[in-house]
Amino acid sequence: MKVLASDQVPFESRKYGRKVKRIFDEEIDNTSCVIYLSMLEGQLDYHYHKSSHEIIIFPEGGCLEVNGKLHQFGPYGAVLLEPGDVHGLSASEAQKQTHIAIKIPRDNDKVESCPSCEKKL
Repeated sequence: MKVLASDQVPFESRKYGRKVKRIFDEEIDNTSCVIYLSMLEGQLDYHYHKSSHEIIIFPEGGCLEVNGKLHQFGPYGAVLLEPGDVHGLSASEAQKQTHIAIKIPRDNDKVESCPSCEKKL
């Protein structure tokens, strides 16, 4: 058993006023996994992952643009992103929200993207 005590992990500052806590970063049955607690107060850079799946849970509800479509989530709504799914949030759609992201595997495979571009960068 491993207890995930988010109050014992400091926030890291990211772009656009986003704060992130890496509350779990381990191997499970030879597969790496990372869990982030993210507090968003502005836009989220558009990106995709080359090889990772990502589950994003919105405990208080929220929104996320995925592959050019804006999705609204009620409390505890979630989305499963597959490799290549471009996701982010523009400044015009941004709102204060918290989400939990589970990324499997934890590969450093983030690729910046552009929502108005036809092809991924």
